[in-house]
Amino acid sequence: MNRRADSSSLCILTTFSPVSISYF
Repeated sequence: MNRRADSSSLCILTTFSPVSISYF
């Protein structure tokens, strides 16, 4: 991942944390 999208990825991960856990 690019460093620029790093912050964006973190935001998305934290927002969809429960969803990510469900898929994983």
